[in-house]
Amino acid sequence: MNEVSSVEEAAVSARQISTWFNHAPGFMAVLHGPDHVFDVANPAYLDLIGHRDVIGKPMSDVAPEAVEQGFVDILDEVFRTGKPYVGHSVEAKLEGRSSPIFVDFVNQPIFDQDGNVTGIFIQGADVTERARAERLRAAQGKMLEAAFQDKSLPELLDMLMRTVEEETQTDMLGSILLLDREGRRLLHGAAPSLPDAYNDAIDGIEIGPDAGSCGTAAYSREAVFVSDVERDPKWADFKDLALEHGLRACWSIPIISSSGAVLGTFAMYYREPREPSEADIEMVDFVIRTAAVIIERKRAEVELEEERRTLETLNKTGEVIAAELDLEQVVEQVTDAGVKLTGAAFGAFFYNTHDEDGASYMLYTLSGVERAAFEKFPMPRKTEIFAPTFDGTGVLRSDDIATDPRYGHNKPYKGMPEGHLPVTSYLAVPVKSRSGEVIGGLFFGHPDKAQFTDRHEELVVGIAAQASIAIDNARLYRAAKTEIKERRQTEEALRDISRRFDAVLNNTRMAVFLMDEKQQCVYANAAAEDLTGYSFEAMQGKTLHDVIHHTRPDGSHYPLEECPIDRAFPENAQTEGEEVFIHRDGSFYPVHFTASPIRDEASNTIGTIIEARNISEEQERAEELAEALKVKDILLHEVNHRVKNSLQVVTSLLTLQARKADDGDLRKSLQEARNRVAVIAAMHQRLYATSDHDRVDFGDYLGDLADEAMQSMGSSDRVRLKTNIDRGIVMDLSQAVPLALVVSELITNAIKYAYPSELEGDVYVGLDHADDHVKICIADDGIGLPDGFDPARSDGLGMRIVTSLLRQVRGELTVEQRERGAQFEIVVPIKAKEVA
Repeated sequence: MNEVSSVEEAAVSARQISTWFNHAPGFMAVLHGPDHVFDVANPAYLDLIGHRDVIGKPMSDVAPEAVEQGFVDILDEVFRTGKPYVGHSVEAKLEGRSSPIFVDFVNQPIFDQDGNVTGIFIQGADVTERARAERLRAAQGKMLEAAFQDKSLPELLDMLMRTVEEETQTDMLGSILLLDREGRRLLHGAAPSLPDAYNDAIDGIEIGPDAGSCGTAAYSREAVFVSDVERDPKWADFKDLALEHGLRACWSIPIISSSGAVLGTFAMYYREPREPSEADIEMVDFVIRTAAVIIERKRAEVELEEERRTLETLNKTGEVIAAELDLEQVVEQVTDAGVKLTGAAFGAFFYNTHDEDGASYMLYTLSGVERAAFEKFPMPRKTEIFAPTFDGTGVLRSDDIATDPRYGHNKPYKGMPEGHLPVTSYLAVPVKSRSGEVIGGLFFGHPDKAQFTDRHEELVVGIAAQASIAIDNARLYRAAKTEIKERRQTEEALRDISRRFDAVLNNTRMAVFLMDEKQQCVYANAAAEDLTGYSFEAMQGKTLHDVIHHTRPDGSHYPLEECPIDRAFPENAQTEGEEVFIHRDGSFYPVHFTASPIRDEASNTIGTIIEARNISEEQERAEELAEALKVKDILLHEVNHRVKNSLQVVTSLLTLQARKADDGDLRKSLQEARNRVAVIAAMHQRLYATSDHDRVDFGDYLGDLADEAMQSMGSSDRVRLKTNIDRGIVMDLSQAVPLALVVSELITNAIKYAYPSELEGDVYVGLDHADDHVKICIADDGIGLPDGFDPARSDGLGMRIVTSLLRQVRGELTVEQRERGAQFEIVVPIKAKEVA
C-alpha cells in the first residue's frame, strides 16, 4: 500500500512539474549529451526561437546562429567542466527576428549518480525591453549631462537623433524641427540621416492643419501618424518632395515645454508605408521628453545671455546718459543702444533743439549706416506715418510698413524716395520730456518682415525715456519728486539685475565672495564652493579668514590683521596679490585674489567683494618656463662665446696672412676677406646683444653695421658716413642678416671704387619704411660707375654676393648713375612692426 502511494505521489509531482515547466514565464530546455540534443523545451523557449522543430536534435542543427555567436561554445564548456554559466543581458541575434534580443540565462549542468555530466538545463528570460530601457536611460542621462555643459543645441539634438536611429534597429530616419519665436514656422533642428536637400526644402515651413505631419502636429498640438505619405491629404503639398527622396511614411509628435508651449516636433520617417508599433510609441515618449528638457535648457541659456547683454547695454547707456551733458553724444549713444537691442539694420534719432537765439531746428544721428545714406534726403515731415511719433501720441510698430493704410499718400515720393534704404519692419517711438513736450523720435528699420517684437518695443520705450531724461537733465535735477521716483525705479531695477547677476555669477569659473560690514560671508558662488570645498551654507555668516585661511602651510597661526585680503575693508582700498588657501580636505593651494571695497552712494565702505582663482598650474608653468629660459640663456651664452672666439681667430689669421703676403693682389684679397669677417663678427655681436633672438630692430642694426663697415676699411679720415635711417622697424633675422651683408658689401665697394687714391667724399646710407616694404639706399659722390655697369652681370665677388643675397629675400636692386657718384636702391617686401 505504501509503495502504491509513493508511485501515485510521484505521478502527481511529475504532473505538477510538467505543468509548471510548460506554463513558466521564462524559457527552459533540457539538453543531453556532448552534442546538446534537445530532450524537452517549454513553450516560452519555442516562442523565443521561432517554434522550430527541436526535440531529438542537437543545438547546432536547430540554431546554427548559436554556433556563430558562441552560445554552443558556452554549452561545451559547461558540459566539460561541470560548472554552471550565468549570462546577464546577453545580446542574441535569431533568425526570423528583425532586431537583436537580450536575455538573462543560466546553463546548469545535470549530473548522474556517479557525478558525471550527462546534460544541461537551460533557464532564462527575455529582458530585451529592460535592456533597451536601461540603454535609453543611460543615453538620456548622457545627453542631459551634456546639456548642462558646453554642448550646443544642434549638437545635442544631433546626438539624440543618432541615438534614436541606432536604438530602433530599423531604417527609421529621425528629425527634430524647432518652432520659431513667432510660433508660425518650423526651423531645422537635427536630421543627420535625412537628405540635405530635403532638410533645406522644409526648413521654415509654415504650420497649419494640412502642413504635412510636422506642420500639422505643431499646429494641432497632437501626434500625427501618416502611414502612407502618397495617399494622406495632409501631405498633398509635400508628397512629391517626400517621394523624390524615397520617404513613404512619417509620424510626427509635438514637443511640449513644461509650461505647455509647443517647442517643435519630432518625426520618424520610413522608406516604406507602415504603422507605428508599441516599441515605436515608447521611443517617441523617450525622445519628446528628452528633447523638451534639452531645448528648454538651451533656450533658457540663450535667453539668459541675451538678457545679460540687454542689461549690459542698458546699464552702459544709463551710465553715459547720467554722466554726459553733450546732447549729440547722448543721442548717438541712445541710437546705437537701440540698434543693438532691437537687431535693427539701422536706426535714427530725429530731435528738436534750440540755438542760442532761441530758434528751433531739427538734427539727427544715425546708427548702423553711414551718414551719407541719408544726407541727400530731406528731413522727415509730419505725414500720417510720422505724425504719431512727432506728435507724441504713441508708438508705431509694423511688420510691413508698406501695408499700413497711412503709408504712401504724400507727394512727391508717395512713400520712401528712390535710393532710400529698404525698410519693411518699422518701429518708431516718440521722445517726450516730463512736461509733455515732444523732443523728437527714435526710428528703427529692417529690410525683412516681422523683425520687431513686444520686447523690442518695451526696450526702445525705455531707451526713449532715458534719452528724454538726459536731454531734459537740468529740469531733472530741479525736480525733487522726479528724482525720488526714479531712484525707486532704479532700486527696483537693481534688485532685478541683482537676481539676474546672481545667476550669471553662478555660471562663472571665477570664485566670488561677498563680505558684509562685519567681514562675514554673505554670498559665495558655485565656483567659490568648488575652490574651497565648502558649501555656501558652511561659509555663510563666518569670517572667510577663519574658514580657509586660519593657519600657514607650516601649521603656524595666521592672524587676521596680517591677511592682505581683509585689509581692503578697513583701508577702504583695493588689494590684489597671491595667497595660500586651505581646502576643506586639508590641502594647501596658491590663489590669486582681488579684494575690492563696496561703497554706498556716500562713499562709505559697506562690504568687500573678493575674487579668487587657483594658480597652482600657472605657478608650475612659470617655474618650467623660467628653467627653460635659464637653460636657453646658458646655451646662447656658450654659442656666442664660441662663435665670437672663432671669428676672432679667423680675423687674426687673415690679418697675419695679409701682412706676410708678397703678392699685392693676394694681400688685397686677404684684407677684403678679413674685413668681411669683421663685419660678420660685428653683426653676430649685435644679434647676441638684443633681447629677442629671432627678430631685430633693423634700423639700429643697420646703423651700427654701417659704422663697423666704415671702420673696417680704415678710410674714415677721407670718407665720411652720413645716414638717414628710420628706427623702430622690427624684422625677422631671415631677412635682416642677408640685407645687412648686402649693405656691408655696397658700403665697402663705395669706399674702394668711388674714392680711389686720396679722393675724399661722403657715403650715404638711408632706410625708409612704407606700408609693406622697406627701401634701402646706398649712395656716394665719387667717380661713378663704369659705362654699361650691370650688377646682375658683374664678375666681381662683391656684386655676386649682393645679387645672390637679394634673391633670398625677394629684394629688387636698381642702380642709378648720377652726375656725381652712384646710387643703389633696394626694395624688399616685409612684414615689419613698429617697436612698442
